[in-house]
Amino acid sequence: MKIALVGDPDDARGFALAGVRTYVPDSAADARHVLAELARSPSIGLVLISAAVASLVPDVVDAHLRAVAHPAFLVVPPSETTGAPVDAP
Repeated sequence: MKIALVGDPDDARGFALAGVRTYVPDSAADARHVLAELARSPSIGLVLISAAVASLVPDVVDAHLRAVAHPAFLVVPPSETTGAPVDAP
C-alpha cells in the first residue's frame, strides 16, 4: 500500500523527499476532487492531509476521518509549534 499527501507546497516538498506521492490543490474544489480520487484508489492505504488543506474542505475531511474504510485518512498538524519542548524522563 502507498501513502499520499494532499497539502501545501512546503509539506509536499518534505514528504516527496521521503517518497510519498504528493498533491498540491490550488482550490477547495481541486482538494475535493483529489481527495475523492484518492478515496477510490485501491493502491493508496493512507492519505495524509495538511492542516491548511483540511481547513479548505472541513466537511470532506470530517467525513473521511469518521469513516471506517480504506484508505485511512489523517490530518497532519502544522509544522510550527507554539509550546516549549517536552523533556523526556
